[in-house]
Amino acid sequence: MKTRISLLVRALAFALACASLCSLPAHAGLTDPPPIGGIGAVLQAVGTNIVVAGIVRDTPAASKSAPIYLGDRILAIAQDGQPAVPVEAKKLNQAIDMIRGPVGTVVCLTLVSAGEDDSHSRVVRLTRAALKLPPH
Repeated sequence: MKTRISLLVRALAFALACASLCSLPAHAGLTDPPPIGGIGAVLQAVGTNIVVAGIVRDTPAASKSAPIYLGDRILAIAQDGQPAVPVEAKKLNQAIDMIRGPVGTVVCLTLVSAGEDDSHSRVVRLTRAALKLPPH
């Protein structure tokens, strides 16, 4: 009988511990993670390429200092100070994840203008910013 009560007490204690842990936010006790930002470019898979299909106004991609144009192909993406990683259309979501990152951090895109060959590539350095959804 004592063994049964002991097992019930342990099971109850475990259940209470689990319930209290489940009620905590995922990052309780930790600093809040930095907000995720982006550059404000709409990307599209075209053939084997990732192409800039749109640029959102008032975002890093729309900046006069960032020569990004509609139709540009993205050849590679690099985090600031890291080697560039080649990208292709079949991994569009992975490329988008590489472009997104903590607000205030830098991402570098290797771009080629529409109609140009890869030998005319350029690297554009952008600082990620918080993006707001445009009004409906």
